[in-house]
Amino acid sequence: MMDQVKKLYNEMKEKGVYPDQIAYTTLIAAFCSTGEMILARALFDEMLREGYSPNVILYTCMINGYWKLNMIDRAKKLYDEMKENGVYLDRIAYTTLIVAFCNTGEMIMAQTLFDEMLREGYSPNVSTYTRMINGYRKLNMIDQAQKAATGLSRKVLCLKSGAIR
Repeated sequence: MMDQVKKLYNEMKEKGVYPDQIAYTTLIAAFCSTGEMILARALFDEMLREGYSPNVILYTCMINGYWKLNMIDRAKKLYDEMKENGVYLDRIAYTTLIVAFCNTGEMIMAQTLFDEMLREGYSPNVSTYTRMINGYRKLNMIDQAQKAATGLSRKVLCLKSGAIR
């Protein structure tokens, strides 16, 4: 399948047809999902040269692709680049990145994003809390895991009382 995508993209370029932002995003997401991050990054850079600005969805996809290949330094660098370019995370992006960093034991980065998420007014969901708890637990950071568990308990109580929707 991806070979066909590469072939079609090359045929388009040979004919002088270049993707628009939606097509770039779709192609990059496809390469990220299959772990072809070199191609994804090449298209990402090409998209920038063509004058298109990546959005939070594309940045999140790229960061997630790097994370899946355990390329944590590249994921962090891209996150910094995103912030420098004035692209702000939404609730889905925060959750995706927090989960990624928790899964790789990068709890300082996960906690930084979690705190930032709260400051920006986004309410973490139960899954986000659970990932934070498990991330700390895996590193035997019991105090931090308990703090996250307390936050989860408060969230559940608020949900049950109807204070949060």
